Amino acid sequence: MGAIDELVEFLRLLNPDEVERRTAFRVVIPRSIDLMARIAFKGKTWSVIPIDLSLAGILVELSQPDVVDIAVDTVIGIELRVNDKRSVLTGLVRRINPNQYGILFVESLKNGELSPPGIPRWYLQDN
Repeated sequence: MGAIDELVEFLRLLNPDEVERRTAFRVVIPRSIDLMARIAFKGKTWSVIPIDLSLAGILVELSQPDVVDIAVDTVIGIELRVNDKRSVLTGLVRRINPNQYGILFVESLKNGELSPPGIPRWYLQDN
């Protein structure tokens, strides 16, 4: 089983009843998971609550009713952290709902096709 297959299986086990299939496999992030997320735009940073996650993107919700003026198709920074593991990605805001942002991981698409990034270096070092 490849690393991507292992990730998909892990995400499926987190919440098997909440799986959704779009461009990429997506699962709801349980509140019990220690995934921390932040978005950055124009020198400002906001802590956000991850709602769901896929290899192609993430849906996040602002943790407080901040006034954030980020439009659709805006490039932003995303930081994801689990314990001492940290990833910094480039995101593209694709959808906005009240207090929620659907963000595409720019690194996951090549020529409009899903092409997720390689295995993170920290994963290779730990396994």
